[in-house]
Amino acid sequence: MSRIVKRVLCVLTFGASLIACTKSDIEYVNNSSNKRLRKIDDSTLYYDNQNRLSSVYRTDGVDYTYLYEQNNIFIKVDNEVLYECRLNDGLIVEIYYEGYREERYSYDDKRQLIQRIDRNGIKHNYEWYNGNLVKEYCEYYTRTYEYTDIPSSLGISYFDDILLDICNDVWAIPLLANSGEYFGVHPQYLMSNYDGYQISWSFHDNGYVSAVSSALEDDVHWYLKWEKLAISF
Repeated sequence: MSRIVKRVLCVLTFGASLIACTKSDIEYVNNSSNKRLRKIDDSTLYYDNQNRLSSVYRTDGVDYTYLYEQNNIFIKVDNEVLYECRLNDGLIVEIYYEGYREERYSYDDKRQLIQRIDRNGIKHNYEWYNGNLVKEYCEYYTRTYEYTDIPSSLGISYFDDILLDICNDVWAIPLLANSGEYFGVHPQYLMSNYDGYQISWSFHDNGYVSAVSSALEDDVHWYLKWEKLAISF
């Protein structure tokens, strides 16, 4: 993604030291529901009184606003509605951009994403094993994913150019995907390998993920900051 901000880990300014957390540290954090993601790199996230993602402000001046209706989520970019996400049983099944359908999604009875059909009619298929997405394939490519033994959580499953990319590099969509289960269940564990590229995780001293990086596309990094919740998800 062209908007990715590349920095080195030594310039983290979250005011918390990084440590190599043990598995037990991460289990405690990721089983907790009293924090939510506040920042991803250059994006600051805000939520409504139901803890749904409501708006995102970026340092490059691009803003997103999320409007929720019973079976739709509308996404405004700089005060103009550009995206419409159509839901069925709480899952996004179609995404429209300026009235034109961009993506279609299908799920199995476990609410796992199993297929995405893009604007060109290409079918991207997804395979799961033991609660983790392990393979994505279409007529043009096959990608495989491996995982750590560290439990995952909301907020850290979808990052363009590092982790799962589900909507043609539209940054507003992975942010929405991270904030809930609109694209089905999240993988159970943190990813360790993206189609041959190693994924690295760093943690604050309280155990929360502070950064994720990959050798994919010239050593991409994302930095994360969390806040306490007044109400649980």
